[in-house]
Amino acid sequence: MNNSLWLDLIEKNNITPNFLCSLEYFQKSDWKEASDGDYVGVYDVDDLPTLPLINIKKGILHQHVPPLGIWADVPGFEPYEFVNKSFWDYQFIYNSLNFQNMNGKQWSVFRKNSRKFFRNNQQMDIIETKIGSIDQLEDFSYQAIETIKDNSIHDIDTMINFLMNGRHRQFIIDKSKKKLLAVNIWDENYKYINYRYCLCLDLPYLSEFARIKFYKFIALIRPGKLVNDGGVLGRQSLKSFKDKMNPVEIRKIYTWK
Repeated sequence: MNNSLWLDLIEKNNITPNFLCSLEYFQKSDWKEASDGDYVGVYDVDDLPTLPLINIKKGILHQHVPPLGIWADVPGFEPYEFVNKSFWDYQFIYNSLNFQNMNGKQWSVFRKNSRKFFRNNQQMDIIETKIGSIDQLEDFSYQAIETIKDNSIHDIDTMINFLMNGRHRQFIIDKSKKKLLAVNIWDENYKYINYRYCLCLDLPYLSEFARIKFYKFIALIRPGKLVNDGGVLGRQSLKSFKDKMNPVEIRKIYTWK
């Protein structure tokens, strides 16, 4: 898939995308589009609908649920018929500019934790880079996956594809040891930067440190664009973590069948 009519239509008609909506995500997940001339839909590798259909001529969401259901809705999808819906995940939306200073009581926990890694590892010569030859990615991937202890990784093949071939990656490296510590990976649609993955070695407070590096970088290159940091995949610890980062919006996404 080199382009997407579905994504073009949501931009043209100001339909709010969810975390799954980007051309790069479609490509790396091997999703495809199909159209009958009136409606266009997006489908996974098993030909199951992933997102609501869009009326091509009118540029509006098709307010019906296909027989096989849809994986994840978007704001404004309200089917006419009575069908079952179930909670899928949250969407945490952040303003990257809010991470520049993190002043105030509401930031106290995340502010302290995000500074602990650097304070506890001052001997490290930390650098950040967007480009370069990283020969440690395969070993790093095994170590980073092991840090996700509750076995809640969704679509590991897509994650590895982004790690190895993502267009937007920020590598955090201990230069003195030539050791890769963390990788921030993102893509985007017309409305949001999608913060796809924060992959880290199992070091205390490295995740907070990596996230600060990401948000401060985004604040520099895209200061007016909000970040969709995705959901929590049922991990209460991750929800608590993201709540402490003071989102500007938390949205619920539903599956319909």
